[in-house]
Amino acid sequence: MGGGSGGRGDRRELIERAEAVVRGGQGVRVILISLGSEGAVCVTRESSDYIKAPQVQVVDTTGAGDSMLGAFALAIANGQPPISAARYAVAAGAATVEQFGSTLCHSDRLAEILEKMRR
Repeated sequence: MGGGSGGRGDRRELIERAEAVVRGGQGVRVILISLGSEGAVCVTRESSDYIKAPQVQVVDTTGAGDSMLGAFALAIANGQPPISAARYAVAAGAATVEQFGSTLCHSDRLAEILEKMRR
């Protein structure tokens, strides 16, 4: 789900549908939904969390979703809980849109964005 064009009602519907999937007994434990420039929603069996995207200078959105997914997978593989992994993923996507073309984010900028998100 990209673009971030929906309102809060749309977000609530997305969360409800994702909650039904993770609680449906099909083995899905976590769903991360990109809301584009609005951030993301992370849904687990225990909680549903909205992660607001930080304000950054958008240069190019190429690769932002890939960076978000890759960062989420890396964080989960490193043992982070889903909500922490989702924050890391949103920060990676935000850092990537500051780059032109398929250039991925830089780790120092990612750390800066994560710090801003914690405030």
